[in-house]
Formats: sequence, structure tokens, C-alpha cells
Amino acid sequence: MVVCLILVLISYLLLFMARQVENKNKGLALTTIGIVIVAFCLISGFRSNIGDTETYMQSYTVLANNQSMEFSQDVGFNTMSLFLTYLSPDPQLLILFTAIIIAVCNLVTLARYRKYSYYELQVYLYVTSGYFLTTMNGIRQALSAAILFSFTHLITKGKFLLYLIVVLVVSTFHQSALVMIPVYFLARLKPWSKRLMLISLAVFGFVIAFDMMLPFVFDVLQNTQYGYYEEYFMENNWGGSSLIRTVINYVPVGLAFMLRREIKEKWSESDIFVNMSLFNALVMTVSLKNWIFARFSYYFQPYNFVLLPLIVSVLPREKERRVLYYLLLVCYLIFMLVEQTGLVYESNYLNLF
Repeated sequence: MVVCLILVLISYLLLFMARQVENKNKGLALTTIGIVIVAFCLISGFRSNIGDTETYMQSYTVLANNQSMEFSQDVGFNTMSLFLTYLSPDPQLLILFTAIIIAVCNLVTLARYRKYSYYELQVYLYVTSGYFLTTMNGIRQALSAAILFSFTHLITKGKFLLYLIVVLVVSTFHQSALVMIPVYFLARLKPWSKRLMLISLAVFGFVIAFDMMLPFVFDVLQNTQYGYYEEYFMENNWGGSSLIRTVINYVPVGLAFMLRREIKEKWSESDIFVNMSLFNALVMTVSLKNWIFARFSYYFQPYNFVLLPLIVSVLPREKERRVLYYLLLVCYLIFMLVEQTGLVYESNYLNLF
């Protein structure tokens, strides 16, 4: 946790200064952004623990020894892993390679929208919300989500066929990416429309009737890589995700509703980000029943990192902007300190302390 804390503080200061000088020296600002992205790549890429990192490293070692192409699922990810084994049998290569793709896709995409908000706040939220930590767990899904996030412009531009191709390719890394095909159409709906309100009510109804709906969910998942979860549900009493985490994810939704006119006036393409934020909150609502559903937030939560700073920027008074800006800094820092207490970062290559 100390490593993440130092990373977020240094990156915040650097990116804050970069925003101050960007109008006068764009080259310096871009260089600073590049340095921060490299730092994220190194910290994430040279880890040896956190989440299922060790499991991925063990699987890579087995693959390097066997070099078999008999893959039944996630063909894209496994083929990529096999290719990397020809470069080096060291499993750290897989961790570094995926960390670079994830960090570059996420942070460069956030930077693409920095003119509508505060980039230093975007990256700050990326770490303090715990999302950066989750990208080091569930690597295949984090990789899929990062790539799709980087193609957000295809949704805003209405280029469905291209987006469909990207989703299908990415689904070979993690099958859950297929959920983004229907999401494409839902995300393009007008925010706060009757259709989205009905979908929201349906989700709340699903949560209320969760026990009755569970068999239907298992039927849907039966032929997917999540099919084996039915057995786990029956044998284990899995708990739901954190209530406070769910509540926090409703904050940008509520603020976006209150400031919907101001947001729309400042940025015509903001609808996608507002809707994705709503979907993220709904996913977290379902995850209150079982934490496994929270894994779908990989695909939606990054949109909050653009939306929240955008909300700050559209507040009419400077004093209000300053208050909300600092309130986000303090509250998310507290959340990070509470959620990540006891986390120890380990690396076989970086001797940070």
C-alpha cells in the first residue's frame, strides 16, 4: 500500500504541474505525462504478488516448459502467453507485458479527455478508488477492459461494426468482454431516459428477487467460462461486495443527474460516460448479493475517472469547484487508506524499500 500511496502522490504533483504549464509548453506537459505512465508500467509490471499474479506466473512457467497450443478457452490470451515464452521463460515478462498494455490503454485514454476535466484528478481517482490495484488482479479481464476503454471513441462516433470486431477479438482474452456488445447500444441512449430508468428498475428487481433468479443466471452462464461458478455457489457461502464501495459508485451518478444540463453544454459526447457510470453503479448493486458480479465493473468504472473531474469543472462557481475538488481528494484518500491497509507490494526486481 505504501508503494501505491507514494505513486499516487508523486503522479498527482507531476500531473498538476503539467496542467499548469500545458498552454505554455505542451511538450513539457506531454513528457511529464509520459513519465507518469512509465512509472505505472514499472510498478505494476515488476510486481511479484497482489491478487492472482502468482497464479498467472505459475501458469506461465508451466506453459514455458510444455509450450502446448491445446487451449480450450481464452485463445487470444494463451496464444499471446505462448509467444512470450519463446522470448523468455521468465514469467515476469507476462506480468510486465500485460501491465504495459493495461496502463498505457487506461492512462492514455484518460489523457485523451483531459481538456474536459483535470487529468491529475483522473489519475488520482484511478489509484485511490482501488481500480489500479484491481488491474493487478484478474489480469485477463483487466486487459480486456483496458483495450475496450481505449476504443471508447468508436462508441461515441457510432462505429458499431468496428467496435464489434474489437470486442470479438478482445473476447479471446476474456469472454466477459462480449457483454460490451449490448452495452454499446445502451450506452448510446439518452441519459435519464425512460429506457434506462426501466433497466435500472429491472436491476433492482433482480437484486430483490436474487434467490429466485439465480437458476436463470446459471442457465445463461452454463456454456461460458463462468459455468463452473454454479458449483461454487452451492458449496460456498460467498459474500457480497462492500456496501460503502457501492454507495461511492452512486456519487458520480447523482452528481451527473443534478448537473446534467451543465455537463451536456460543456461536452456533447458526455452521454456515454454518464451512462457507463450508471451501469457501473448497477453492477455494484447486484454485487451486493455476490462479489463475483463486481468483476464486470472492470469495463465500466474507468468512465467515472473522466466523469467525476468533469462534474467538478462544470460547477458554476470557482469556490464550489475548489470545495468539491478537495473533497474528492480527501475522501478518496481515506477510502484508499481503509481499503488497502495491510497490503504489501513485493517485487523480485524493484528494491523500493
